[in-house]
Amino acid sequence: MLAGRSYRRLVSRNGKPLSAKEQASEQAKMDREFARRQHESPSNKAKREKNDAENRKFLLQAPDAFTLRLEGVEQVSGQPVWVISGEPKPGFRTKGSGPDAQILTKVRGKVWIDQAEYRWVKVELEVLETLSLDLSLVRIAPGTHLTSEQARVNDEVWLPSHTSIRGDVRMGYLVKARLEQEITYRDYKKFQSDSRIVPDGERK
Repeated sequence: MLAGRSYRRLVSRNGKPLSAKEQASEQAKMDREFARRQHESPSNKAKREKNDAENRKFLLQAPDAFTLRLEGVEQVSGQPVWVISGEPKPGFRTKGSGPDAQILTKVRGKVWIDQAEYRWVKVELEVLETLSLDLSLVRIAPGTHLTSEQARVNDEVWLPSHTSIRGDVRMGYLVKARLEQEITYRDYKKFQSDSRIVPDGERK
């Protein structure tokens, strides 16, 4: 957490620590971001809070947007979970016009819910109709599959464990690409990171 919001910092690559030069670069990047967040203008803060509120509003629509069905109970990491499927309801209209709103009507999927803590541990989504992002410059084709998983770490916090996406993506009006990406998160470590604000002249 950095100034009250999450921040990602690169600490190693392929299991190996960063070089001294890379560590210094990452520290400088974090210092600049910390300074930016500490001196965020009221207008930018209001805009960010508005976006956060819109995202929460979007998520609250999900139960009404899908026909939900309890598929059964499974075991994930030795713990019982409910498996719930969701099909978009015909004719459902989202509230809001942001890029996320269309997701509620153009995907179907399943979610695995931990019975002890009521937290999702896995989500699978399939795109049913073309999703347009970034002012329609990026379009995700039907049939694209997205999987996201998270796990409880140190019996205190839920963090990402695996993400994968497979499907066709069109960028602009000419470039079409097959996207296959897998990301695995592991070896989480708790640490305290301090950031300091320094004048530009002190940075090297």
